[in-house]
Amino acid sequence: MKKLLAVLICLAMLFAVAPTVLVAEASGESAYILHDGVKVYSDNTLGTVIAELAVNTSVTVTGSEQIDGETYYILDYNGSVGYVRAAYVYYAEFYGAELNVRAAKCLADKVGGRINVYASPAEGAEVLYTLSDGVRVDVAECGSEEYYLLIRGDGNGYVKKSEVTEGLSRNQRVALAVTLISVVCVIGIFALIYVQRNKEYIAARKARRNALKKGTDLPE
Repeated sequence: MKKLLAVLICLAMLFAVAPTVLVAEASGESAYILHDGVKVYSDNTLGTVIAELAVNTSVTVTGSEQIDGETYYILDYNGSVGYVRAAYVYYAEFYGAELNVRAAKCLADKVGGRINVYASPAEGAEVLYTLSDGVRVDVAECGSEEYYLLIRGDGNGYVKKSEVTEGLSRNQRVALAVTLISVVCVIGIFALIYVQRNKEYIAARKARRNALKKGTDLPE
């Protein structure tokens, strides 16, 4: 009885925190392609490509298979069987609009920091896992002003919009700043050397002119 109760509680929690967009797993679900150029193979040998699909192309998942340690979905594609990497497939409730997936990078608040991935787009939501600064991710609008939907082949979640960027990550920004400072320092050192040598050259020329006027020996 206790085991059954525990199973029921776990199922209830799962349905409570499950994100709207999930990796396609159920047979027969209408699924969608995550990236442009996703390859569909004719069989489980992955030797022949029968199509390259665009992002948000609708496909029907009929099953799955482990190939070389990686999960591939079996598709009903134009009346034929096709195989595609599970990491490149998702299904979704579109919030009344097409899901616009785009690439971004994690942006931590400090160098070497991490960002949280949440079970739902709400303050105080459960943290599912964390990602390092600079990790490339796929995100989409989810109807929230503060959160993006994070789409991953190993599980989805939500991230704060302030913690992802399509530009440079925190580590990249610091690396760029250090590089620029180093370049400025090197230029400054060469400038000081040039100015000092130019002063010495001007002083030597002046000394030579004075010596010529006085008829004395020229300074070496």
